[in-house]
Amino acid sequence: MYKIYINDVCVLLAAESEMEPIKKNPLIWHIEYENDNALNQFIMSWESYEGKKTVCMYNKDLEVLKYLFFKSYDLHVAGGGVVFNENQEVLLIFRNGKWDLPKGHQEEGETIEETALREVQEETGLTHLTLGKPIELQPQGNITYHTYFTKKGKRVMKESHWFEMQSTQSQDFVPQTEEDIERVIWAKTAQFPYYFKNTYGNIQDVLSLYMDVEVRQ
Repeated sequence: MYKIYINDVCVLLAAESEMEPIKKNPLIWHIEYENDNALNQFIMSWESYEGKKTVCMYNKDLEVLKYLFFKSYDLHVAGGGVVFNENQEVLLIFRNGKWDLPKGHQEEGETIEETALREVQEETGLTHLTLGKPIELQPQGNITYHTYFTKKGKRVMKESHWFEMQSTQSQDFVPQTEEDIERVIWAKTAQFPYYFKNTYGNIQDVLSLYMDVEVRQ
């Protein structure tokens, strides 16, 4: 199974063999893949959908379905981090009116680990960073997916790889203003429900799944 966020809509791609529990869930709208034209129409409808239901599209072959779905997008690979300080607080950034985690695009010649460290440093000004293990986010390893439009109207699928990081730097943040980052803070776990009233679904997933904290309202 794959989980993708289109705007604020959670879209699941599933194999037919995974569908029994999904079909029993009244909060998930499920549809079977029929053809490319129908898939494109569904993608367009999800881009404007304002409801809260999760959507699941399924097919006998999950990897074929993923290929057909992803070919509608330009794929951009990114790396980012969940950064802890010595008090086990987590680093959050405020960007484009939302609370977020630092991440950014992979540059040519970089490993994804190098990308994650560089982007966290550039976006926050942290210099004392240690890379830890990949964050386990079932069902797709340490990866989240979300889509957006470029200024020229192209569809992009952002594949973000997440890693645990540690920092001994308490303050002296330098928000990367050219990336529209206004604030950088350390947040306590107990504060997550407050901050995550104004964030993205994939960021909620990273922290709720990894840290076993319920942040959805």
